[in-house]
Amino acid sequence: MSAGRLLRGVLFDWVQRRAIMTDVEEIWQFLDPAAEDCSLLQLSLVEGFSANRHGLRSLILGINAGAWIHHQLLQHLATPPLCTLFYGLALLLEYPIIPVFVFATRSNGNEMDETLLCGFKRLVNAFGFYVHTAPADIEAELAMLCCCNVVDAVVTDNAAAFAFGARYVIHARDLVSADCHDRIKVYASAAIELNEECSLNQGGFFLLALLVGGGTNMHGLNGCGNQLALKLASRRKLGSDLLGAGVNLFPQELETYLGTWRARLHRSVTRLGYLAVAAEIGDTFPPIEAVIALSNPVSSLTYGPPMTTACLPRPPNLARLGQLLEEYFDWATPAGIIAKLDVHVWKGTCIRRLLKLLLPHHDVKNADEEISTIVHITDYQSAALNINHPAYQVTIRTEPLCQVALSRVKGTRTGTDLMDIDELQQADKQVWISAAIVELALPELVSDFHRHARVPRLPTHTLLTALTPIFDLLTIADKVDCCSEVEDDIAL
Repeated sequence: MSAGRLLRGVLFDWVQRRAIMTDVEEIWQFLDPAAEDCSLLQLSLVEGFSANRHGLRSLILGINAGAWIHHQLLQHLATPPLCTLFYGLALLLEYPIIPVFVFATRSNGNEMDETLLCGFKRLVNAFGFYVHTAPADIEAELAMLCCCNVVDAVVTDNAAAFAFGARYVIHARDLVSADCHDRIKVYASAAIELNEECSLNQGGFFLLALLVGGGTNMHGLNGCGNQLALKLASRRKLGSDLLGAGVNLFPQELETYLGTWRARLHRSVTRLGYLAVAAEIGDTFPPIEAVIALSNPVSSLTYGPPMTTACLPRPPNLARLGQLLEEYFDWATPAGIIAKLDVHVWKGTCIRRLLKLLLPHHDVKNADEEISTIVHITDYQSAALNINHPAYQVTIRTEPLCQVALSRVKGTRTGTDLMDIDELQQADKQVWISAAIVELALPELVSDFHRHARVPRLPTHTLLTALTPIFDLLTIADKVDCCSEVEDDIAL
């Protein structure tokens, strides 16, 4: 068995062990009626660039690193693992998105897992993205970051994030496959609670995690499948009351309360006709340890304020990226590196540099460096990006980018290059970039283009605001019939 294939198999085992819920796909299908289907580009432009909540012109995503890696490798089995992750990171570079990859404090201790994770973290940093380590459960950490507005949305494959209070969740599988069709689903906790087909609040997800099992409570309730668990979780009072007790009661008080609550659970299961499952409840389910752990999760907030350092939209460190490519990949000759960066990285680098120009405290002295690679605008289309949103075709000078990318390359990889390195470095590249970004970052170039080309342009701001807001569900939060005191306690 090849090292790559063995590594992939070991990683899959590791990812599977980290989940709190098992058989989660049925749960996501149950939540689908409340999901908002949209374009990833639309989401990042409307909720990140246009909304500008953080003053960064970007959407900040907290990403479960294990889930993202798992789905990347699962969809690209024929490609070496680290190379697959490189391509996935390069895709994220092309959106006004700031990814924060959240890792577990401990992996399973396997040496090959550690090697892949180490390489991945180094690539994440080289791309200008962020690495964050959860002190305990990753879903609890992601939910905390979302509640504290450190990130705008959570990317995971585990619906348990809602049990910890996450407000907006994107399935990791959708984010990975967005390179094929640019379509994702956004699951909002408020929409799920208001939807008649789902009607799950945080207490319902809390109960669901206890019933199905995994993680804190490995076994769940014997005989309780997803169908029964979802029926019970939809009875809001049952889960919300237990969540409130877990948050507010001391352990001895909680133990007493559990006796009464178990009787309620037994009656509910019996009335639903699951007599065999009702017989399994006894006086030990749920374990008090599981209730306490899920209702009072350990996160970074446990030890102090959450992340306070702003996650800025940083351009990739091209010198470091070229160095890492040579270290990890057989194809990474100087010409091989430039060829890969030309296909996967130059466009994203240009977009990141433009976003950096728009930062409120950007160093004006370095502005020329940020736009020096942009020669001119060559074309304009009113719907070039397939979301009825205008875009400009920009010509990029790649030679300075190539020089930086090869500055630390030692030439240790040998092979037959299909293209001449000089030709690669001197070739300019044309890329399509959202008009919203270009018009705000390069107003003079835009004006010159339209004046000389006499091409009419649509009002970009009007088109952006016309697109459906995805996170506008905050305006209906007061309509949600739930125990707000419990949710406030969890969010602190």
